[in-house]
Amino acid sequence: MESASLGGSEISTMSRLVRWLTTAPAKRYAWPGLVAYYWTSGTPKACEVGNISSSGMYIRTDEPWLPGSVLPMTLQPEGEDEAEDWIAVLTRIVWSGPDGFGLAFVFSGSGGMFGDAIPAERVADTRAVKRFLKRQI
Repeated sequence: MESASLGGSEISTMSRLVRWLTTAPAKRYAWPGLVAYYWTSGTPKACEVGNISSSGMYIRTDEPWLPGSVLPMTLQPEGEDEAEDWIAVLTRIVWSGPDGFGLAFVFSGSGGMFGDAIPAERVADTRAVKRFLKRQI
């Protein structure tokens, strides 16, 4: 059976299918004013978050990304500068829409993807994303 390597462990295609079929979709929230900052090189760029859940988000952008691309991002309410009002997440482009992209959060071993730009302890895991959502919504 086909398998994929994920962080050093082998996960079979059947296991992934069963997990996908038995996992309920996370509730999505509209959050006016939430901004996602991303950088592929150079200065970070901001884009509007259309909706967000504990497992991913939809962002509005005209960037020409391809599904499967992995991007580090930070999320914060527009106009907020306090340290506790932002989180860093690693995202994977899952699908494209008419005005943006659906992204999934990638939690396993994502701290190193930010290099020296963001300390590893600031990179959100599942619980940190849920706390961030609960604080703001």
